[in-house]
Amino acid sequence: MAKTSGLAIGSLVTGILGILIPFVGGLLAITAIVLGIISMKQIKKDPDLKGRGMAIAGLILGIVGIVLLIVGFIVIGSGLGGGLFGSTVTMGATPVQPA
Repeated sequence: MAKTSGLAIGSLVTGILGILIPFVGGLLAITAIVLGIISMKQIKKDPDLKGRGMAIAGLILGIVGIVLLIVGFIVIGSGLGGGLFGSTVTMGATPVQPA
Protein backbone atom coordinates (compact mmCIF):
# COMPACT_ATOMS: atom_id res chain seq x y z
CA MET A 1 0.00 0.00 0.00
CA ALA A 2 1.34 3.43 -0.98
CA LYS A 3 2.02 5.92 1.76
CA THR A 4 2.08 9.69 1.50
CA SER A 5 5.45 11.41 1.65
CA GLY A 6 5.95 13.33 4.87
CA LEU A 7 8.10 15.83 3.01
CA ALA A 8 5.25 16.51 0.57
CA ILE A 9 2.90 17.18 3.48
CA GLY A 10 5.54 19.41 5.08
CA SER A 11 5.98 21.30 1.83
CA LEU A 12 2.25 21.96 1.56
CA VAL A 13 1.92 23.06 5.20
CA THR A 14 4.95 25.37 5.12
CA GLY A 15 3.80 26.78 1.76
CA ILE A 16 0.42 27.71 3.23
CA LEU A 17 2.01 29.21 6.33
CA GLY A 18 4.54 31.06 4.17
CA ILE A 19 1.69 32.97 2.56
CA LEU A 20 -0.30 33.55 5.75
CA ILE A 21 2.51 34.76 8.04
CA PRO A 22 4.09 38.05 6.95
CA PHE A 23 7.92 38.45 6.93
CA VAL A 24 8.68 35.20 8.83
CA GLY A 25 6.77 33.54 6.01
CA GLY A 26 9.78 34.10 3.77
CA LEU A 27 11.71 31.44 5.66
CA LEU A 28 8.71 29.13 5.56
CA ALA A 29 8.30 29.72 1.83
CA ILE A 30 11.93 28.79 1.21
CA THR A 31 11.41 25.67 3.32
CA ALA A 32 8.32 24.78 1.27
CA ILE A 33 10.31 25.08 -1.95
CA VAL A 34 13.15 22.90 -0.67
CA LEU A 35 10.82 20.26 0.79
CA GLY A 36 8.75 20.22 -2.39
CA ILE A 37 11.77 19.60 -4.61
CA ILE A 38 13.19 16.89 -2.35
CA SER A 39 9.84 15.12 -1.97
CA MET A 40 9.19 15.16 -5.72
CA LYS A 41 12.58 13.50 -6.29
CA GLN A 42 11.80 10.88 -3.63
CA ILE A 43 8.33 10.21 -5.03
CA LYS A 44 9.74 9.81 -8.54
CA LYS A 45 12.35 7.34 -7.27
CA ASP A 46 10.07 5.30 -4.96
CA PRO A 47 6.83 3.99 -6.52
CA ASP A 48 5.39 3.25 -3.06
CA LEU A 49 5.30 6.94 -2.16
CA LYS A 50 2.46 9.24 -3.15
CA GLY A 51 1.83 12.95 -2.59
CA ARG A 52 3.24 14.45 -5.78
CA GLY A 53 0.29 16.87 -5.98
CA MET A 54 0.93 18.09 -2.44
CA ALA A 55 4.63 18.54 -3.23
CA ILE A 56 3.81 20.58 -6.35
CA ALA A 57 1.24 22.67 -4.45
CA GLY A 58 3.77 23.34 -1.68
CA LEU A 59 6.39 24.32 -4.24
CA ILE A 60 4.00 26.73 -5.99
CA LEU A 61 2.82 28.22 -2.68
CA GLY A 62 6.44 28.69 -1.63
CA ILE A 63 7.21 30.58 -4.83
CA VAL A 64 4.07 32.71 -4.41
CA GLY A 65 5.10 33.42 -0.80
CA ILE A 66 8.53 34.66 -1.92
CA VAL A 67 6.96 36.87 -4.61
CA LEU A 68 4.52 38.35 -2.08
CA LEU A 69 7.38 39.03 0.33
CA ILE A 70 9.36 40.86 -2.36
CA VAL A 71 6.29 42.87 -3.43
CA GLY A 72 5.62 43.72 0.22
CA PHE A 73 9.16 45.02 0.68
CA ILE A 74 8.86 47.14 -2.47
CA VAL A 75 5.53 48.60 -1.33
CA ILE A 76 6.82 49.36 2.15
CA GLY A 77 10.06 50.76 0.75
CA SER A 78 8.22 53.01 -1.66
CA GLY A 79 6.27 54.57 1.18
CA LEU A 80 9.35 55.49 3.24
CA GLY A 81 11.73 58.35 2.49
CA GLY A 82 10.58 59.12 -1.03
CA GLY A 83 10.51 55.49 -2.08
CA LEU A 84 11.91 53.68 -5.04
CA PHE A 85 9.87 55.45 -7.69
CA GLY A 86 11.03 59.05 -7.23
CA SER A 87 7.87 60.34 -5.58
CA THR A 88 7.92 63.67 -3.78
CA VAL A 89 8.23 63.85 -0.02
CA THR A 90 6.01 66.41 1.65
CA MET A 91 7.37 68.12 4.76
CA GLY A 92 4.85 70.53 6.17
CA ALA A 93 3.18 72.41 3.33
CA THR A 94 6.17 72.51 0.97
CA PRO A 95 6.81 69.55 -1.35
CA VAL A 96 10.48 68.52 -1.42
CA GLN A 97 11.96 66.64 -4.37
CA PRO A 98 14.23 63.74 -3.41
CA ALA A 99 17.91 64.24 -4.19
